[in-house]
Amino acid sequence: MNILALDCSGRTVGWASIWRGVIDSGVKAFAVGRGESPGMAWLRFRRWLREIGTIALDGSAAYDLIVYEQAHLRGGAATHVAETLIGYVEEFAAEYGIEHQPVHSRTLKAYATANGNAGKPLMLSEAQRRWPEQTWVDDNEVDAWWLLQLAQEQYGEVAQAAEEGRDGA
Repeated sequence: MNILALDCSGRTVGWASIWRGVIDSGVKAFAVGRGESPGMAWLRFRRWLREIGTIALDGSAAYDLIVYEQAHLRGGAATHVAETLIGYVEEFAAEYGIEHQPVHSRTLKAYATANGNAGKPLMLSEAQRRWPEQTWVDDNEVDAWWLLQLAQEQYGEVAQAAEEGRDGA
């Protein structure tokens, strides 16, 4: 199963993916330049999502599932940015027929650390303990890694095989 995981918590988006068995990740910033309207960040995000989310040869969807951290009401600009980015993710998924699933931040934190109120330092230290050979740009990329791992466990081939085993038993 090809999965794209997105941490859309601000204008810097963390992403991680597994595509044809290869895991990749990174961070993409969608800053607004001097003299640009705020909408330029949204246009750049939408273009990037199409680039990363489709197969260039035929324009079809590259992923079977997109998971993303659910926006919650923090108030102000941060909430607006997160909700807008997630809206574009949901629009993209609907357009290409891709399953998409939000993950609440407490669920993600509990999965990663066994503490639903864990802070960024604990999320990072647990990631470093689990994947000592891996380096990340920032906490956005770390969150995307955790989202990808959670999605693989809950929705990927391992979960699918377990479900088929229960059905066949």
